[in-house]
Amino acid sequence: MKININSEIFNIEKIKNIEEYFPDYVDTYLKSYIRFLEKDKIETDIIRLIKEFSRNIYICLVEYYCGQHDSAKYYFDQAISCVNFKDVYKPLNENVFYRARKSDKSCRTKDEMFHIPLEKRYLVSTQRYSYPGLPCLYLGSSYEVCCEELNDWNENLSIAHIEQNSPNKMMILDLHFFEEYNFENISDMDVEKFVRLWPLVACCSFVYENSKDMKFRPDYIIPQLLLEYIIDKNADADLKNTGQKVCGIKYHSVKKAFFKNNKKASKVTYNNYVFPIISNQSKGYCNVLKEQFSVKWVRLLGELKNEL
Repeated sequence: MKININSEIFNIEKIKNIEEYFPDYVDTYLKSYIRFLEKDKIETDIIRLIKEFSRNIYICLVEYYCGQHDSAKYYFDQAISCVNFKDVYKPLNENVFYRARKSDKSCRTKDEMFHIPLEKRYLVSTQRYSYPGLPCLYLGSSYEVCCEELNDWNENLSIAHIEQNSPNKMMILDLHFFEEYNFENISDMDVEKFVRLWPLVACCSFVYENSKDMKFRPDYIIPQLLLEYIIDKNADADLKNTGQKVCGIKYHSVKKAFFKNNKKASKVTYNNYVFPIISNQSKGYCNVLKEQFSVKWVRLLGELKNEL
């Protein structure tokens, strides 16, 4: 069994009309995806689960639009129970990460290149995977993806090199689990996993062509609910003393295509990671994240390019 990743369904186009009703936009995409699977004769049991996922995601978004956050969260939880993403929980085995922040003249300090201090939560605005007031540590797999995310290649951009102190200690939800798949020679098991989980990946990857004047970002609803789900599950792990915590999410940058010519689009890795604070501290930096990650050095982008 194969999957044609050159199909237009896997080319997630940017949303051009900011006034389009987002729940309908998502519903239309997911129905197109289901028709694609039916045409490719994917197993009916998988299609049935994806239809249930689609129905619950639509209700989730409608409830969110009506100001019913608890109800939206309930239907989101129902949706992801259909696709069963526990098989893409994995240890964070990557060791080197990058983070970028804009600078005027000189490099920022190592602390400035970590997450926003807890006493400065008021500075935390909405982002794709985090909501206002929740400091998160966003990291990139390359300095290129950091620059792409900021849409800034100024030579005075501060770039931090960050390392994980204890690889494999943290668990993550890997939304780019198919990164190394060979789609020309793929097992039936991997096809099943890919088609089952793609709707969640897609729902976290929608983006607007021009979001400059947007105060509310509908495309952030599902990613933020996913992070909230992870936070809730961590709290459950604490209460049950299971010790099994998923501390972050790995996802492919929406600034770059997932695929090109039946393979991953670029040799440069355009992966991002988000780690919400795991602390009830009132000031400083999350002690759990500080224990796990260290800022090794900070360079200006112009300096870094000259060194490479």
